[in-house]
Amino acid sequence: MTTLARTLIALLIVVAANCGAGTDGKSVTPPTTPQVAPEPPPEPPEAPTGLRISDRGADFMEWSWNPSPGATGYEAEVFREVGDTEGTHVETREASYRWTGLEPGVAVSIFVRAVRETAGGRAASPWIGRVTGYTLIPPGPLAPCDDQRDRALAYSWGHTELVHEWNPDRPIRFRVDAGPIIEGGLRIGRPNFLEEEILQPLRDMARRLEERLGYPIMEPDASPSDASRTVTVHWRDRVWSPGWGEPDCPRHIGSPWNAQETPPAVVLNRYIFDPAITCAAYPRDRDSETIIHELAHVFGMGHAEGVINYVPEDLAMSDRLTRIVGGDSDYFLLIEDLDNIGCVFPHPDFPRGN
Repeated sequence: MTTLARTLIALLIVVAANCGAGTDGKSVTPPTTPQVAPEPPPEPPEAPTGLRISDRGADFMEWSWNPSPGATGYEAEVFREVGDTEGTHVETREASYRWTGLEPGVAVSIFVRAVRETAGGRAASPWIGRVTGYTLIPPGPLAPCDDQRDRALAYSWGHTELVHEWNPDRPIRFRVDAGPIIEGGLRIGRPNFLEEEILQPLRDMARRLEERLGYPIMEPDASPSDASRTVTVHWRDRVWSPGWGEPDCPRHIGSPWNAQETPPAVVLNRYIFDPAITCAAYPRDRDSETIIHELAHVFGMGHAEGVINYVPEDLAMSDRLTRIVGGDSDYFLLIEDLDNIGCVFPHPDFPRGN
Protein backbone atom coordinates (compact mmCIF):
# COMPACT_ATOMS: atom_id res chain seq x y z
CA MET A 1 0.00 0.00 0.00
CA THR A 2 1.41 3.34 -1.02
CA THR A 3 1.96 6.25 1.33
CA LEU A 4 -0.86 8.22 -0.40
CA ALA A 5 -3.37 5.42 0.12
CA ARG A 6 -2.45 5.12 3.79
CA THR A 7 -2.98 8.90 4.21
CA LEU A 8 -6.46 8.82 2.59
CA ILE A 9 -7.54 5.92 4.77
CA ALA A 10 -6.43 7.78 7.89
CA LEU A 11 -8.39 10.88 6.87
CA LEU A 12 -11.58 8.85 6.29
CA ILE A 13 -11.24 7.29 9.76
CA VAL A 14 -10.96 10.74 11.37
CA VAL A 15 -14.01 12.09 9.47
CA ALA A 16 -16.09 9.06 10.41
CA ALA A 17 -15.06 9.39 14.03
CA ASN A 18 -16.16 13.01 14.15
CA CYS A 19 -19.53 12.54 12.32
CA GLY A 20 -22.42 13.59 14.63
CA ALA A 21 -20.07 15.33 17.02
CA GLY A 22 -19.59 18.96 17.85
CA THR A 23 -16.40 20.84 17.46
CA ASP A 24 -15.35 19.44 20.80
CA GLY A 25 -15.85 15.94 19.55
CA LYS A 26 -18.98 15.30 21.62
CA SER A 27 -22.05 13.78 19.94
CA VAL A 28 -24.92 16.11 18.89
CA THR A 29 -28.59 15.04 19.09
CA PRO A 30 -30.60 16.19 16.04
CA PRO A 31 -33.51 18.60 16.93
CA THR A 32 -37.04 17.09 16.99
CA THR A 33 -40.41 18.73 16.21
CA PRO A 34 -42.49 19.11 19.43
CA GLN A 35 -45.76 17.16 19.45
CA VAL A 36 -48.93 19.36 19.76
CA ALA A 37 -51.82 17.80 21.68
CA PRO A 38 -55.05 17.67 19.63
CA GLU A 39 -57.69 20.27 20.55
CA PRO A 40 -60.58 18.69 22.46
CA PRO A 41 -64.06 18.65 20.89
CA PRO A 42 -66.04 21.85 21.59
CA GLU A 43 -68.87 22.04 24.10
CA PRO A 44 -72.29 22.61 22.52
CA PRO A 45 -73.36 26.27 22.58
CA GLU A 46 -76.47 27.43 24.34
CA ALA A 47 -79.68 27.14 22.35
CA PRO A 48 -80.86 30.38 20.77
CA THR A 49 -83.70 32.27 22.46
CA GLY A 50 -86.32 34.73 21.32
CA LEU A 51 -87.10 33.08 17.98
CA ARG A 52 -89.63 35.35 16.30
CA ILE A 53 -90.90 36.70 12.98
CA SER A 54 -89.04 39.96 12.37
CA ASP A 55 -90.34 40.89 8.92
CA ARG A 56 -92.53 39.52 6.16
CA GLY A 57 -94.16 40.41 2.89
CA ALA A 58 -96.20 38.81 0.15
CA ASP A 59 -93.19 36.79 -1.09
CA PHE A 60 -90.85 36.47 1.90
CA MET A 61 -90.64 35.61 5.58
CA GLU A 62 -87.85 36.65 7.93
CA TRP A 63 -87.12 35.18 11.36
CA SER A 64 -84.69 36.48 13.96
CA TRP A 65 -83.41 35.18 17.27
CA ASN A 66 -81.09 36.25 20.07
CA PRO A 67 -77.43 35.34 19.46
CA SER A 68 -76.14 32.33 21.40
CA PRO A 69 -72.94 32.86 23.44
CA GLY A 70 -70.05 30.96 21.85
CA ALA A 71 -71.90 30.10 18.65
CA THR A 72 -70.03 30.38 15.37
CA GLY A 73 -73.17 29.98 13.28
CA TYR A 74 -76.67 28.57 13.11
CA GLU A 75 -78.63 25.89 11.32
CA ALA A 76 -82.29 26.14 10.42
CA GLU A 77 -84.92 23.86 8.98
CA VAL A 78 -87.61 25.76 7.08
CA PHE A 79 -90.67 24.30 5.42
CA ARG A 80 -94.10 25.05 4.04
CA GLU A 81 -96.87 23.92 6.35
CA VAL A 82 -98.83 22.35 3.49
CA GLY A 83 -97.31 19.80 1.14
CA ASP A 84 -93.70 20.10 2.33
CA THR A 85 -92.59 16.86 3.98
CA GLU A 86 -88.82 17.29 3.58
CA GLY A 87 -88.16 20.92 4.41
CA THR A 88 -85.02 22.87 3.50
CA HIS A 89 -81.77 22.90 5.48
CA VAL A 90 -80.17 26.34 5.95
CA GLU A 91 -76.81 27.40 7.43
CA THR A 92 -76.15 31.02 8.40
CA ARG A 93 -73.66 32.96 10.52
CA GLU A 94 -76.25 35.66 11.27
CA ALA A 95 -78.93 35.44 13.97
CA SER A 96 -81.62 35.72 11.33
CA TYR A 97 -82.86 34.10 8.16
CA ARG A 98 -84.97 35.49 5.31
CA TRP A 99 -86.79 33.02 3.05
CA THR A 100 -87.64 34.60 -0.30
CA GLY A 101 -89.53 33.51 -3.39
CA LEU A 102 -92.66 32.47 -1.48
CA GLU A 103 -96.27 32.84 -2.56
CA PRO A 104 -98.77 35.23 -0.93
CA GLY A 105 -100.81 33.76 1.93
CA VAL A 106 -98.65 30.65 2.45
CA ALA A 107 -97.85 29.31 5.92
CA VAL A 108 -94.15 28.62 6.57
CA SER A 109 -92.30 27.42 9.67
CA ILE A 110 -88.77 27.30 11.08
CA PHE A 111 -86.68 25.40 13.63
CA VAL A 112 -83.25 26.79 14.63
CA ARG A 113 -80.18 25.61 16.55
CA ALA A 114 -76.80 27.14 17.33
CA VAL A 115 -73.50 25.61 16.14
CA ARG A 116 -69.94 25.93 17.48
CA GLU A 117 -67.04 24.90 15.21
CA THR A 118 -63.41 24.74 16.37
CA ALA A 119 -60.26 22.87 15.36
CA GLY A 120 -61.48 20.11 17.64
CA GLY A 121 -64.73 19.54 15.81
CA ARG A 122 -68.32 20.68 15.69
CA ALA A 123 -71.13 20.74 18.28
CA ALA A 124 -74.74 21.89 18.11
CA SER A 125 -77.35 23.05 20.62
CA PRO A 126 -80.86 21.60 20.89
CA TRP A 127 -83.38 22.78 18.28
CA ILE A 128 -85.83 25.54 19.14
CA GLY A 129 -89.10 26.33 17.33
CA ARG A 130 -91.40 25.86 15.70
CA VAL A 131 -92.39 29.39 14.75
CA THR A 132 -94.97 29.66 11.99
CA GLY A 133 -95.97 32.71 10.01
CA TYR A 134 -98.03 33.57 6.95
CA THR A 135 -96.84 35.64 4.04
CA LEU A 136 -99.04 38.65 3.42
CA ILE A 137 -101.87 38.81 0.92
CA PRO A 138 -101.86 42.03 -1.12
CA PRO A 139 -104.68 44.02 0.47
CA GLY A 140 -106.26 45.79 -2.48
CA PRO A 141 -108.26 49.01 -2.08
CA LEU A 142 -110.23 49.84 1.08
CA ALA A 143 -113.83 48.72 0.87
CA PRO A 144 -116.44 51.48 1.24
CA CYS A 145 -118.48 51.67 4.42
CA ASP A 146 -122.16 50.85 4.39
CA ASP A 147 -124.12 50.05 7.57
CA GLN A 148 -121.33 48.36 9.51
CA ARG A 149 -121.41 50.83 12.40
CA ASP A 150 -125.20 50.68 12.73
CA ARG A 151 -125.09 46.89 12.83
CA ALA A 152 -122.35 46.95 15.46
CA LEU A 153 -124.41 49.37 17.56
CA ALA A 154 -127.33 46.95 17.39
CA TYR A 155 -125.20 43.87 18.17
CA SER A 156 -127.52 41.12 19.35
CA TRP A 157 -125.33 39.93 22.24
CA GLY A 158 -125.47 43.15 24.19
CA HIS A 159 -124.83 46.86 24.45
CA THR A 160 -121.51 47.63 22.77
CA GLU A 161 -120.33 50.48 24.96
CA LEU A 162 -117.03 50.76 23.15
CA VAL A 163 -118.76 51.41 19.83
CA HIS A 164 -121.21 53.93 21.28
CA GLU A 165 -118.48 56.01 22.87
CA TRP A 166 -115.94 55.91 20.06
CA ASN A 167 -113.86 59.06 19.77
CA PRO A 168 -111.28 59.03 16.96
CA ASP A 169 -109.04 61.31 19.01
CA ARG A 170 -108.88 58.74 21.82
CA PRO A 171 -107.93 55.25 20.52
CA ILE A 172 -108.94 52.24 22.61
CA ARG A 173 -106.63 51.32 25.48
CA PHE A 174 -106.24 48.12 27.50
CA ARG A 175 -105.97 47.24 31.17
CA VAL A 176 -104.42 43.77 31.50
CA ASP A 177 -104.56 41.98 34.86
CA ALA A 178 -101.18 40.37 34.31
CA GLY A 179 -100.51 38.52 37.59
CA PRO A 180 -103.17 35.79 37.43
CA ILE A 181 -102.54 35.30 33.70
CA ILE A 182 -98.81 34.80 34.27
CA GLU A 183 -99.53 32.32 37.09
CA GLY A 184 -102.01 30.47 34.89
CA GLY A 185 -99.57 30.26 32.02
CA LEU A 186 -97.02 28.64 34.32
CA ARG A 187 -99.60 26.00 35.31
CA ILE A 188 -99.94 24.86 31.70
CA GLY A 189 -96.20 25.11 30.95
CA ARG A 190 -96.52 28.40 29.07
CA PRO A 191 -94.40 30.95 30.97
CA ASN A 192 -94.70 33.38 28.05
CA PHE A 193 -98.47 33.02 27.68
CA LEU A 194 -99.16 36.67 28.56
CA GLU A 195 -96.79 37.98 25.91
CA GLU A 196 -97.55 35.40 23.22
CA GLU A 197 -101.33 35.15 23.53
CA ILE A 198 -102.36 38.62 24.73
CA LEU A 199 -99.81 41.43 24.46
CA GLN A 200 -98.22 40.57 21.13
CA PRO A 201 -101.53 39.80 19.36
CA LEU A 202 -102.93 43.14 20.55
CA ARG A 203 -99.88 44.97 19.20
CA ASP A 204 -100.12 43.10 15.91
CA MET A 205 -103.82 43.91 15.55
CA ALA A 206 -103.25 47.58 16.34
CA ARG A 207 -100.42 47.76 13.80
CA ARG A 208 -102.40 46.10 11.05
CA LEU A 209 -105.42 48.34 11.60
CA GLU A 210 -103.35 51.50 11.46
CA GLU A 211 -101.41 50.33 8.39
CA ARG A 212 -104.67 49.48 6.64
CA LEU A 213 -106.81 52.47 7.68
CA GLY A 214 -104.24 55.23 8.09
CA TYR A 215 -105.20 56.08 11.70
CA PRO A 216 -105.01 54.24 15.05
CA ILE A 217 -108.00 52.50 16.60
CA MET A 218 -106.11 50.71 19.38
CA GLU A 219 -103.29 51.81 21.71
CA PRO A 220 -102.27 48.57 23.46
CA ASP A 221 -99.02 50.03 24.85
CA ALA A 222 -100.59 53.18 26.30
CA SER A 223 -101.50 53.49 29.97
CA PRO A 224 -105.07 52.41 30.74
CA SER A 225 -107.73 55.05 31.21
CA ASP A 226 -110.66 55.27 33.57
CA ALA A 227 -112.82 56.16 30.61
CA SER A 228 -115.03 53.51 29.01
CA ARG A 229 -112.71 53.36 26.03
CA THR A 230 -110.51 50.96 28.03
CA VAL A 231 -110.89 47.19 27.53
CA THR A 232 -110.02 45.04 30.55
CA VAL A 233 -108.31 41.68 29.96
CA HIS A 234 -108.47 39.37 32.96
CA TRP A 235 -108.85 35.82 34.26
CA ARG A 236 -111.72 34.72 36.49
CA ASP A 237 -112.01 31.64 38.66
CA ARG A 238 -115.46 30.63 37.57
CA VAL A 239 -117.25 28.58 34.96
CA TRP A 240 -118.89 30.44 32.11
CA SER A 241 -121.38 29.05 29.62
CA PRO A 242 -121.54 25.50 31.05
CA GLY A 243 -121.86 22.87 28.36
CA TRP A 244 -120.16 25.00 25.71
CA GLY A 245 -117.41 23.54 23.60
CA GLU A 246 -116.49 20.48 21.61
CA PRO A 247 -118.38 17.22 22.13
CA ASP A 248 -115.39 15.69 23.90
CA CYS A 249 -115.19 18.49 26.50
CA PRO A 250 -116.71 17.77 29.94
CA ARG A 251 -120.00 19.64 30.25
CA HIS A 252 -119.02 21.51 33.37
CA ILE A 253 -115.93 23.27 32.07
CA GLY A 254 -117.58 25.95 29.94
CA SER A 255 -115.85 28.16 27.39
CA PRO A 256 -112.12 29.01 27.54
CA TRP A 257 -112.59 32.71 26.63
CA ASN A 258 -115.48 35.18 26.62
CA ALA A 259 -116.19 38.72 25.47
CA GLN A 260 -117.99 41.18 27.68
CA GLU A 261 -119.59 44.21 26.09
CA THR A 262 -120.39 46.27 29.21
CA PRO A 263 -118.02 47.17 30.69
CA PRO A 264 -115.79 46.19 27.78
CA ALA A 265 -113.67 43.16 28.65
CA VAL A 266 -112.03 40.02 27.30
CA VAL A 267 -112.14 37.23 29.87
CA LEU A 268 -110.15 34.03 30.30
CA ASN A 269 -112.23 31.53 32.23
CA ARG A 270 -111.29 29.12 34.99
CA TYR A 271 -110.33 25.96 33.14
CA ILE A 272 -108.20 27.54 30.42
CA PHE A 273 -105.25 27.20 32.83
CA ASP A 274 -106.10 23.67 33.97
CA PRO A 275 -103.63 21.29 32.29
CA ALA A 276 -105.98 18.37 32.94
CA ILE A 277 -108.48 19.75 30.41
CA THR A 278 -107.19 18.49 27.08
CA CYS A 279 -110.31 18.35 24.88
CA ALA A 280 -109.87 19.95 21.48
CA ALA A 281 -111.17 23.46 22.21
CA TYR A 282 -108.74 24.10 25.05
CA PRO A 283 -105.35 23.40 23.44
CA ARG A 284 -106.54 25.38 20.42
CA ASP A 285 -107.66 28.40 22.45
CA ARG A 286 -104.46 28.35 24.53
CA ASP A 287 -102.32 28.66 21.42
CA SER A 288 -104.29 30.54 18.75
CA GLU A 289 -104.30 34.20 19.85
CA THR A 290 -108.01 33.80 20.58
CA ILE A 291 -108.10 37.25 22.16
CA ILE A 292 -108.51 38.71 18.65
CA HIS A 293 -111.73 36.74 18.11
CA GLU A 294 -113.13 37.85 21.46
CA LEU A 295 -112.09 41.44 20.85
CA ALA A 296 -114.08 41.39 17.61
CA HIS A 297 -117.14 40.66 19.78
CA VAL A 298 -116.26 43.61 22.03
CA PHE A 299 -116.09 45.68 18.83
CA GLY A 300 -119.68 44.70 18.01
CA MET A 301 -119.14 41.82 15.58
CA GLY A 302 -120.95 38.48 15.52
CA HIS A 303 -120.13 35.06 14.12
CA ALA A 304 -120.07 34.15 10.45
CA GLU A 305 -122.92 32.31 8.82
CA GLY A 306 -122.91 28.58 9.49
CA VAL A 307 -121.40 28.93 12.97
CA ILE A 308 -123.19 28.62 16.32
CA ASN A 309 -124.88 31.85 17.48
CA TYR A 310 -124.95 33.31 13.98
CA VAL A 311 -127.44 36.18 13.68
CA PRO A 312 -128.10 37.50 10.15
CA GLU A 313 -128.53 41.08 11.39
CA ASP A 314 -125.12 41.19 13.07
CA LEU A 315 -122.00 42.57 11.46
CA ALA A 316 -120.28 39.24 10.90
CA MET A 317 -116.62 38.39 11.28
CA SER A 318 -114.94 36.50 8.47
CA ASP A 319 -115.29 32.75 8.60
CA ARG A 320 -111.61 32.40 9.53
CA LEU A 321 -111.87 34.87 12.39
CA THR A 322 -115.03 33.13 13.61
CA ARG A 323 -113.50 29.66 13.61
CA ILE A 324 -109.99 30.87 14.59
CA VAL A 325 -108.30 28.95 11.81
CA GLY A 326 -104.58 28.73 12.50
CA GLY A 327 -102.45 29.88 15.40
CA ASP A 328 -101.55 33.34 14.11
CA SER A 329 -104.11 36.14 14.39
CA ASP A 330 -102.59 37.80 11.31
CA TYR A 331 -103.79 34.80 9.35
CA PHE A 332 -107.37 34.59 10.56
CA LEU A 333 -107.94 38.36 10.96
CA LEU A 334 -108.58 39.04 7.28
CA ILE A 335 -108.58 42.25 5.27
CA GLU A 336 -112.39 42.23 5.28
CA ASP A 337 -112.32 42.22 9.10
CA LEU A 338 -109.91 45.16 9.20
CA ASP A 339 -112.09 47.10 6.75
CA ASN A 340 -115.26 46.39 8.74
CA ILE A 341 -113.64 47.43 12.03
CA GLY A 342 -112.59 50.66 10.35
CA CYS A 343 -116.24 51.31 9.45
CA VAL A 344 -117.32 50.61 13.04
CA PHE A 345 -114.71 53.10 14.30
CA PRO A 346 -114.60 55.81 11.60
CA HIS A 347 -112.36 58.86 11.45
CA PRO A 348 -113.54 62.14 9.85
CA ASP A 349 -110.16 62.73 8.24
CA PHE A 350 -110.30 59.35 6.49
CA PRO A 351 -113.78 59.20 4.88
CA ARG A 352 -114.94 56.04 3.12
CA GLY A 353 -118.11 56.70 1.17
CA ASN A 354 -120.69 54.17 0.07
